[in-house]
Amino acid sequence: MARPFKKILCPVDFSENSLTALAYATDFARQNNGQIILLHVIDNPLAEQYGSKGRNFYAEVEHALEWSQQQLAEVARTHAAGIPCDIVAKRGNPYEVIVDIATAQQADVIVMSTHGRTGPQRLLIGSVAEKVVRTATCPVLTLRQQADT
Repeated sequence: MARPFKKILCPVDFSENSLTALAYATDFARQNNGQIILLHVIDNPLAEQYGSKGRNFYAEVEHALEWSQQQLAEVARTHAAGIPCDIVAKRGNPYEVIVDIATAQQADVIVMSTHGRTGPQRLLIGSVAEKVVRTATCPVLTLRQQADT
């Protein structure tokens, strides 16, 4: 018999694709009386999405972490209502942080989106999801970006 997915790690980058992955994670949690670990990894704290203030680098990292935690709390309220959620914001290499948190938290599954890059773009940028799939010690469910119609 398959092991239930009670502890679900769901990395989010606040894109529509990652929120779709969160919908799957929420379904798993509801079906198994489980919990979600919502994770956002800050790769570049000076990115525009964090509202860069032009302070020193360490202040920008702190600002990005605070902003991420606030956004994760809002995502939990609006997209995972009624599900126990742990909120984690970290800075680092996204795939390494995802795998490390999954291991440390003993996640039963990682549910995450991909950006569906192919060809030269994938070779240059690499795939966070692909690296997670190759290195994680638990199952990984990846959801590919919806094609534009």
